[in-house]
Amino acid sequence: MKAGRNIIKDMLCNNVILKAASIIFAVAMWLLVINIDDPQVTTTIKNIPVLILNESAITGNDEAYDILSGDTVDIKVTGPRTIVDSLTKDDFTATADFKDLSKTSAVPIDVSINNTRYESKITISEKSQNAMRLSVMALVEKEYEIGVDVNGTVQQEYVLYEAVPREKTVVIKAPEAVHKRIGKVALRLNLLGSENESFSYLCGAVAYDYGNTMIDTKTNHMTISNANITVDGVVYYRKSVEIKYNIVNNMGTEIIMTDYEVSADRVDIAGSKELLDGIHSIDIPKELTILTNNHREIQIDLNNYLPEGVFVYSESSMFTVTTKTEGKATKAISIRTGDIGIRNIPDGYEASISSTGNITVVLSGRQADIDAIDAEKLAPYVDLRTAVLGENSIRVNVMLPEGIEQNENINVTVVVTEKNTSEPESDTGNPDTTPQPTTPPEIETTTENITTEQETTEPEDIPAGEPVNGEDKENAMPMQQ
Repeated sequence: MKAGRNIIKDMLCNNVILKAASIIFAVAMWLLVINIDDPQVTTTIKNIPVLILNESAITGNDEAYDILSGDTVDIKVTGPRTIVDSLTKDDFTATADFKDLSKTSAVPIDVSINNTRYESKITISEKSQNAMRLSVMALVEKEYEIGVDVNGTVQQEYVLYEAVPREKTVVIKAPEAVHKRIGKVALRLNLLGSENESFSYLCGAVAYDYGNTMIDTKTNHMTISNANITVDGVVYYRKSVEIKYNIVNNMGTEIIMTDYEVSADRVDIAGSKELLDGIHSIDIPKELTILTNNHREIQIDLNNYLPEGVFVYSESSMFTVTTKTEGKATKAISIRTGDIGIRNIPDGYEASISSTGNITVVLSGRQADIDAIDAEKLAPYVDLRTAVLGENSIRVNVMLPEGIEQNENINVTVVVTEKNTSEPESDTGNPDTTPQPTTPPEIETTTENITTEQETTEPEDIPAGEPVNGEDKENAMPMQQ
């Protein structure tokens, strides 16, 4: 018995190689079991957002930045499967400290696991990128004038007369590249359609590019000082009225005005309703619309002819009158003396034209009007209202349409005689001669009305007839006793 115990004791105490082998085997078996149940694995965690630390290291120096790359990062993680399989991007924190900004505008990216229990069990073996790359730019302040952009409308028949901001300028701080894009700065005025005659609204300032697209302040590192400004507005009543130009043609002897054009014959005006109710047209004085050969276009500011408190509601108050002209055409028309009528023969007298042959009337005017005239349409006649007994040199009158002028007067000789009462009356062929009583009545002084489509008025300074040989009219006509 004692001998057996000794044998076992010797085997345990003296066989070192066997002991070591046993330990190794045990460890191997343990590792085998561990790897079978929870093996080491590697996986990729994507799109971990990179947090910025100490941003003021850049922005505190009147600078701004844009991230070119590195705003997210991917990592490879190695560890036990039971841990690794449960990890998401929310279990990690990636940071870029702007205090570590390099001269090349790069900031190192650090990644750590949020759960401290896993720190010793997992390894971050690889990052998709090691640095965040920036574009750093200086911020510049510039002053801009501001306008007003109006959205919405006022009440029907009313207009927004003016909208004036209480501040004239704003200061914008932004990178130089952004300043180059700014086309205008305006306050956005939103009308509600219920504004009274005057109103005040607080409006925000907005910068627009040259395409009239609003520039976002945040993404463009832009700040606007005094961005909210009060706008004072006035609303007026509006109505449309006629423009009366009172055109005066003074084109000269060789040029005639065939027509004229105006830039508008109606215009919208605005003001208080009380004032506008009394305005029905805008009358332009004649002295402003005298058209001459050297002055064929007239510019008129309609605001000058409106009462105070009323104004033209359009882009411009300037309106234009433009003439159309052509050279004056002439035409000579031959008239037989036998075709000349006699009018206003005094009772008890008879008259005849002693001139023989033809007379020539020279007319001038528009070519188209001149071409349409012939001798028949002229309806020539002499008027004996001022004739005396005997021979008279009487002007030949003709019917002229509007726009046609007779260049010079043509006279014929008319003989006035007493009717022979001892013999039966006979038709002399004169349409105005009729049988008369033996006692000559007084000369009719009323003028026969002549109805034509168009008739020119005789000039007052040209007598209808003159006695021949300088005879005195009062003594030459016996019936004017």
